[in-house]
Amino acid sequence: MGCTEKALSLSAHPSSDVRTSAMRLLLTLLQTGNEEVQQAVHDYFVNTKDTRIFKAAHDVMMACMESLKDFKKSLKSVKKGSQQKNEALGWLAANSGKDRAAVKKESEE
Repeated sequence: MGCTEKALSLSAHPSSDVRTSAMRLLLTLLQTGNEEVQQAVHDYFVNTKDTRIFKAAHDVMMACMESLKDFKKSLKSVKKGSQQKNEALGWLAANSGKDRAAVKKESEE
């Protein structure tokens, strides 16, 4: 079994680390435009009825989507925290008689 075929068969492995490594290897092999690799991938899909690779790809995409959702939530939280800090600095500056830069400098010390 060649490298491409082995990577294809391992792309549906139960271990996520093995699946990820196999998919990375396949992507690396395909990025070069190697027609032999492209043909081997094509032949694998035509000659086998193994659909696990599609399930594995689906699972990876779903995990990526969840990661993006979590990242967006974190980003919103950071933005909200920054906005609250700016509002607090503005309030302090307005109520202390100092300019905003001086209040910010004091808060950082």
